[in-house]
Order: sequence, then C-alpha cells, then structure tokens
Amino acid sequence: MGVNSASCNSGAPGFFHANNSYWRSFDMATFAGSREYNVSAVSFGIEAADAGPNPTQPVTVRLHIQTSGTFPGGTRVQIATTTVNVANQSQTVLSVPWVATVPAGTTELIMEVSTPDGRAPVNHSFFIGSNAAPETGPSYISAATCDMTTPTDVSTIGYPDMHLVFNINGACVTPTPTPIPGMLANISTRLQVGTGARVMIAGFVVQGNSPKRVLVRAVGPSMAQFGVPDVLANPRLELHDNTNVIGRNDDWETTQLGGVIISDQVAEIQNSGMAPIDSAESALIAVLTPGSYTAIVEGISGGTGVGSVEVYDLDATSGSLLANISTRGFVQTGDNVMIGGFIVVTHPTRVIVRVIGPSLTQSGLPDALANPQLELNDATSTIARNDNWQTTQLGGIITADQVTEIQSSLLAPMSSAESAIIATLQPGSYTAIVRGVSNTSGNALVEVYALR
Repeated sequence: MGVNSASCNSGAPGFFHANNSYWRSFDMATFAGSREYNVSAVSFGIEAADAGPNPTQPVTVRLHIQTSGTFPGGTRVQIATTTVNVANQSQTVLSVPWVATVPAGTTELIMEVSTPDGRAPVNHSFFIGSNAAPETGPSYISAATCDMTTPTDVSTIGYPDMHLVFNINGACVTPTPTPIPGMLANISTRLQVGTGARVMIAGFVVQGNSPKRVLVRAVGPSMAQFGVPDVLANPRLELHDNTNVIGRNDDWETTQLGGVIISDQVAEIQNSGMAPIDSAESALIAVLTPGSYTAIVEGISGGTGVGSVEVYDLDATSGSLLANISTRGFVQTGDNVMIGGFIVVTHPTRVIVRVIGPSLTQSGLPDALANPQLELNDATSTIARNDNWQTTQLGGIITADQVTEIQSSLLAPMSSAESAIIATLQPGSYTAIVRGVSNTSGNALVEVYALR
C-alpha cells in the first residue's frame, strides 16, 4: 500500500476524521456469474489508524446490493453490517470473518467502510488503505462535512492513485438442480379384444405445457408371426378426448380425415418408423394438447381376437410428457391375460402400478374381474408381484411393506381384493401382467401413474 489516501478531516496536526465512508462496487455477473454468493469474510486496507486516547476506534463495514440503476446512482439495499474495533496500526490489511448471503441475480455488490466522526474531543485519525495498482472499478468516498453527500469518485477530487484495497471472500452457491421428471413413453397393451363392454380401451394423459405429437396404432394380424394365437384379424381404432372422437382409422394405408386428422398421413406414418406391418392394422398421428385421451380398439364387423393398442411419443423433447397410462379390457387365461407395456425414459421414475377389478362394478361395468393379480416384469425377469394391495409381497425390488405408502399416494385401490405396487424404475422397458386368481376372468383396468 502507498501513503496516498485522503479523508475528510480536521487537518493538521491530528487529522481527526469526520464521518467518512469509502465505497467499492463489485460486478457480480463477472464475480459470481449472478449466482447466489455466500460471503465468509471481508478485508480492507489500513494506511494508518490512530485512536488517540483510546485503545481502539470503531469502523463499520456494510454490504449493499444494487436494486436499480448503476452504482453510485440508482438505488441499493443494505444486506449486512458489522462493526469492528480497530487498534492502532499502519500499512496493514484487516480481515473480518463474516457470514452474509448475496441473492442470486444481484448485479452489483457494494462494500462500504465507514468511520464515525472522530474529531475533538474524540481525536481519532483513520486513513483507509489504498495503492496505485490497477483496479477493476473506481474507488469512492462520501463525507457530508466536505460536501460529498453521495459516493464520489476519488479520481475526480484530485486523488487518481487512491485505489481502495477492498476484498470480499466467499463462494458461489451451486443451485439445487430442479428435478427433471422421468417420463413414461411408448405405451402398449396386449389383450383379447371382444365386443360391447369387452373392447379394449387405453387411456393416457398428456401432461405439461405444450402439445405432444404421438402415433397411436392398433395391431392384430401381424402378431401371428410372433406365435400369438387367435389374433384380431382387422382392428379398428378410435381416439377420444374428454368429450369427442377426434380421430379414426381402420386400415393405416387409408387416412380417415376428421377431427385432428386434417391431411393424408400415410407418408408420415411410414417416416415415423412405426408403421404397422399389416395393411389391415390401424394407425394415426395426432398433435395433442395437454389433457386426457382414450384409444378404443375393436374388431371390424364384431370381430374378436388378441390385439394390441400402442401409443408412441414422437416428440420426446417437447415440454410435455405421457403420464398416467391405463388400459381396460376383458382378462382371460393363458395367452389371453392382459399385458400392459410401458417404457421409462430419461430418468429413474417412481410409479404406482395398480389393477382394478371389483370396484369397476360401481361404474356400471359388467363382468368385473373379482380378484385380479399383478405381476411387474422388466426386460428379463419378474421384479414384483401383488395380489391384494393391503398385503405387500416382498421380493425383487419390493423390500419393505408398502401399504402406508400406497395409501399416502392417494391412489390406493377401492377394493382390498385389487392389486398395487410402488416402485422406482430405471429407464427401460416394463410389462404389467394381469391375471385372475384361480384362473378367473373378467373386465379389469391396469394403470401406471408417475408419482411426483
């Protein structure tokens, strides 16, 4: 440090100071990237401090944040203050431990060092530490006694080499990352499709703040080549929102205009890579706003057989996701049990998988499955089972009783004979298989909800 600092004082011989404040502004965009900043200490230089008849003299340090405009103009708010008792010393740097938080988004952090009036009879002299080395920003002084009521650049009052030695120490706070919800995608269910109340109904929710482009398809005859018996020869597909039919298709190579389908889709379906294998199968592409949707699959002319309804996410980068998937259908035995498939993408996702049977009768649905049984599989093995949700079946990824957690999810089944499992699933493919206990049959609903 040099000997080139000034203060507003009484002059020789004592140079007893009036009320003086020294100021520096720190650009937080450069200093901390505009992140939250935790101050751990401040320091300031002392050219000379003489407390006269006292062992120490008080010096107050304040931190301010600029709330509008640019320092020294605009407005600022004080966020912290502390007073230290400074003993007689010279050519030193005094460090002051301190805890203060600078909010994220702060543009300028201002440090002020203030000395109260030390003129007679107090007789305190204090010269702030400075040097002539390059500085990152101007140094300022304010002192009402010397007609400087606002911070004034010292270079403008004849002290161009009075560069204040001020330092603020601390660390940026790494923001807690906003959890990115996992996503359910590419939903499918395989089931024996009947007529009337035994058609297959798949439900899903587009959740988020932007539309989502999906491909919905109904598959039947092509499953025969994979060894599935008694396939649905000619499936027909309807897509509904909460109030209306918004799309229909019988054979995917012939687009049916209407609702959200406003132009020929054959080329678009082919380009999606998800075109059905058989021309008798159905598919449509729709851009869906956030909300609830159902896809209904039935056979042409009352045809029955094993079919599959599938929903593919064609726009995984949108601000919305597929959630809360479900399928209702008639569960039989052997190859005609209900098999619901879904994919977890992007992140591990906590889900509840449940099967509803007897409580469907309250909605007027006949032939409800009296006692459904649930099995959850990953790509290689069974990872969880449940028969009655109020009795947890330990094994696989289920390592503790789940009854309380299922109740707390607010998605507990209404009937104790119904089944539910909660699991955190890694990204990958999963199937939920629904059977009736003791090879019983009936209408059932399998659902997968992403828990937040």
